[in-house]
Amino acid sequence: MTILLGGLTALRVAFLGLHLRDLDGLWYDYEHRGPRFQLARALDYLTLGVFLAAAVWALWGIDERTPARLGRVFVAWLGIFLLERLPVHRFPRTNRPGGFDEAKMALAVHVLLSVLGAAGATVMTSIYFWWRR
Repeated sequence: MTILLGGLTALRVAFLGLHLRDLDGLWYDYEHRGPRFQLARALDYLTLGVFLAAAVWALWGIDERTPARLGRVFVAWLGIFLLERLPVHRFPRTNRPGGFDEAKMALAVHVLLSVLGAAGATVMTSIYFWWRR
């Protein structure tokens, strides 16, 4: 599941990497909901949907005998939170004064909140497993 999360994240980063030479055009398309915006939004929904389906499949039959079950739960929730909180079609403008620093701070906050959310969901799952015994 970690490999899938890495691959889907790499797809999103590759999309941005393809447009590094023309970020102004990309932001223009985003503001006017042009074809690159529609493609980025479709990519976001596709990657989130694929990972969500994989996470549900991986967590469906989990029980006390499943090896590394809490690790699996953590990765599933982390992937869902990361892919949901960091959409490509909402890539921030970094060409204005202070925009790059704001984008770095926003990225750090989103990653931190995703890790905290995944940790909280993992704790709740461990409580559920403990209660179910």
